[in-house]
Amino acid sequence: GDTGAQTDNYSESATTPVVGVVFKINPQYSVYANYIEGLVQGEKAPATGAGGAPVTNAGIAFKPYTTEQTEIGLKYDGGNIGGSVSIFQSEKPNYGVDANNTFGQISDQSNEGLEIMAFGKASKTVTVLGGVSFLNTDANGRDAIGAPSTQANVGVEWSPEQVKGLAFETRALYTSTQYADAANTQELPSWTRFDLGVRYTMPVGNAQALTLRARLDNLTDRNYWASAGGFPGAGYLTIGNPRTLTVSASLDF
Repeated sequence: GDTGAQTDNYSESATTPVVGVVFKINPQYSVYANYIEGLVQGEKAPATGAGGAPVTNAGIAFKPYTTEQTEIGLKYDGGNIGGSVSIFQSEKPNYGVDANNTFGQISDQSNEGLEIMAFGKASKTVTVLGGVSFLNTDANGRDAIGAPSTQANVGVEWSPEQVKGLAFETRALYTSTQYADAANTQELPSWTRFDLGVRYTMPVGNAQALTLRARLDNLTDRNYWASAGGFPGAGYLTIGNPRTLTVSASLDF
C-alpha cells in the first residue's frame, strides 16, 4: 500500500486554523475555549531501532502530519487569590519501529486531560503557587509512551519584611508512573523532587535593578528516570539531573 513516504525533498502545505474565544463573566471570572491544529514536520526513519537492530526502511522521510487540540476552561483572578480549571482533548499520529523493524505510523494517539492551577497569598509575606494535571491517553488500546497519568507541583515563596528585595523559594514536583514501550510492559516508577532557591533584587543606578539568584535543584540528590520516549519513540529514557546548584545574575534597565 501507499506508505506516504519518500526519500527525496518535497513540499507540503496545509491549512491549520487556530480559533479562540474568551468570555468575561465579571471582573474576576472568565471562561475560554480554543481549537488548534498544528502542522508537524514528517518523521524520518532511523538507522536502527530498539536494541540496535537495523530498520528496514532507514532514511525514509514521511509526509508532514497535523495535530488537533480542543480546550475549554474557567479562570478566576481575585487579586490575592486566583486559579484556573481546564479540560482538553487532542489527537495525533504516533510513529515508531514495529515488530518487523520497519518504521512508520504505529498508532493514532488520543489524549484527554484535566488541569487545575491555583495561586494565592497565604500571608503578607508568603505566596503559594501549585497545580495538578491528570492525563488519559489511548494508543491502540494502551497508554502512550512517556505519558504519566498525574503530574503535580507546589511552590512556596517567602519575602521577609526585614530585608527588602530578598525572597526564599521552595518547590516540590511529582510525576506518576509512565510506560517506556508501546506494549506497556516496561514501567518507570513515579518520582518526587524538591528544589530550593533564593533571590535578591537591589537597585543599581537610575531605574535599574540587579537580581542575584541561586537555586539548588534535586535537594535530596534522588536518582530517577525523568521521562521516556524520545526518538524513535521507544527504548529511550531520560535520567533526572543530580543535585545541581545554579547561580545567576540579571540586570533590568
